[in-house]
Amino acid sequence: MVEFDYRAPGQIVFGTDAIQRIPDLVRDFPKKVLLITGKDRLRAGDVEEILKRNRFEVFSVSIIAEPTDTSLTHCVSVAQQDKVGWVIAVGGGSVIDSGKIISVMINNPGKVIDYVEIIGAGKPLERKALPFIAVPTTAGTGTEVTKNAVIRSLNKQVKISMRDEKLIPRIAVIDPKLTMSMTPELTAQTGLDALTQLLEAYTSKMSNPFTNMVCREGLSLVSRSFLKAFDDGMDIRARSDMALAAMYSGMALANAKLGAVHGIAGPLGGMFPIPHGAACAALLPYVIRMNVELLQNDGDHELLCKYDDAAGILCEGGLGKLLAWLDSINQHMNIKPLSKFGVGPTDIRMIAMKASQSSSMKGNPVELTLEQIEEIIYSAI
Repeated sequence: MVEFDYRAPGQIVFGTDAIQRIPDLVRDFPKKVLLITGKDRLRAGDVEEILKRNRFEVFSVSIIAEPTDTSLTHCVSVAQQDKVGWVIAVGGGSVIDSGKIISVMINNPGKVIDYVEIIGAGKPLERKALPFIAVPTTAGTGTEVTKNAVIRSLNKQVKISMRDEKLIPRIAVIDPKLTMSMTPELTAQTGLDALTQLLEAYTSKMSNPFTNMVCREGLSLVSRSFLKAFDDGMDIRARSDMALAAMYSGMALANAKLGAVHGIAGPLGGMFPIPHGAACAALLPYVIRMNVELLQNDGDHELLCKYDDAAGILCEGGLGKLLAWLDSINQHMNIKPLSKFGVGPTDIRMIAMKASQSSSMKGNPVELTLEQIEEIIYSAI
């Protein structure tokens, strides 16, 4: 018999104008709330107005750039001084990840670095988080339904994660209308992240029947609506499909892990000014080629069939057509190779060494050697 665990938020509220339900969702919450937004506060303005109209005292923090361990520790200190009773984050992946960390660190001693993996102490969180509501304004990371939060270490030039079930949001409110103001460029980058997460979680050696189901539905939504959302940002059905696909990708990765694309993309994002989705898109075809070649050598037909199945869902073809489809998507959305972001041959060894230590590699369908990781990076340059 198949055995697996599955973790997700206590409540998911999805739909057009879903943010209007927030007052009912937080009726019994304390009146002091910390609102976390991105540098563009426009999309968070409606939520702030809703809260104030319902007599909540709102304290605001804006995450201007990618969150770091030091900047988040400062935000936690400010939130503690204001004695907020709960936290809501309205924004993209970095904003919601920041909200997760701030909401849990308010109740836990020490600094953020004490609890992160690889470069930190990796301590377990002892106390539960303040109630936290995640309201995404992009459709990509799916972090509104996961137990991990990604931050950047400036000292180590790497992106790292804090992982704990206490980071899972109490409530995820997903309103596709909030994603309609995304630029085509941001639509492409976030959508490519969601696509990669669905493909990696589906072919992960840690996948299970539930994540398989979620990934297949997510891939179907991407196939139907990704290009439509990119070409016409006001297409609410396409935006809804991609918001749902992103949520599915988060649910899948949180329970099945990812693979080599994200294992490599993490160090890349820490070392170079490259958008995460663009890094994923540049790497994905070459990781698939490498994985399939090694699976064929091992005679692992089950995971090979999954790649064929994913190809059938996305482009009604086999592996060759899938790779051609991915290439056409990258060209249509003007996704550049890694070299355009400053990555050169002399950087490959360092990137590969950092990638080999990434926890994302644990889900890759085959174990890659350092040389094979280097070959993938070289091909993507």
